[in-house]
Amino acid sequence: MIQRIMFPIFLIISQSVHADELQKRGYILNANGKECRFEQETVDGSHYFSNSLKSNIAVLSFTDPKCMKTDGVNEFVNISQINKAVSRWYSHSDAKFKTGQNDLVEANGLINVGYCMMSETYKSIAVSIDYQIENGAFTKVVHATGNADFC
Repeated sequence: MIQRIMFPIFLIISQSVHADELQKRGYILNANGKECRFEQETVDGSHYFSNSLKSNIAVLSFTDPKCMKTDGVNEFVNISQINKAVSRWYSHSDAKFKTGQNDLVEANGLINVGYCMMSETYKSIAVSIDYQIENGAFTKVVHATGNADFC
């Protein structure tokens, strides 16, 4: 008998759709099913992703800096978990963002740091995203709405 291992995706405590209405606190389940709590704040008019473009960004900070590990398979699963949570705050529910680590597009063009997470449904929509890693774990995630043409 083949046993199926299911990784829980994530649980959003309160649903938010638009980047200007981001969830301020919540958790994302890591690769081991542990709740990794976060706090999130927005920064208006930032040059974080581009020297030439200003954008409003969000900074998601994990309250336990060791919860989202980057070793082995944890990195792939945790990036996907983070991306699935972040992508819910952008566009419509049917946007179907490509959330896997191998699906991300490295920044180039007008975006000069991080990655672009592309929508399968809306080809012009993307989320700019950058991961900050300290001591073998994701500690912060910076993200902003993006345009696929800038990636």
